[in-house]
Amino acid sequence: MSRLTIYDRLSYLKQRVENPNVSLEDKCDIIEFFMKYNIIFNQGLSIENFFKDIEKLTENIGGADGW
Repeated sequence: MSRLTIYDRLSYLKQRVENPNVSLEDKCDIIEFFMKYNIIFNQGLSIENFFKDIEKLTENIGGADGW
């Protein structure tokens, strides 16, 4: 995982959801991620999967999005 903080990655995802130029498919993936991990500590979901999924969704930071 790169040196970006979780806060940086979550901020990036929030920005992507709010960006009108991001595809509906990408927005749905991000919203599903937030829904899935909203209950991470209450339902015993894997923190390792959280990190894998957030890395996958934010692998384009610094790319075409201008981040």
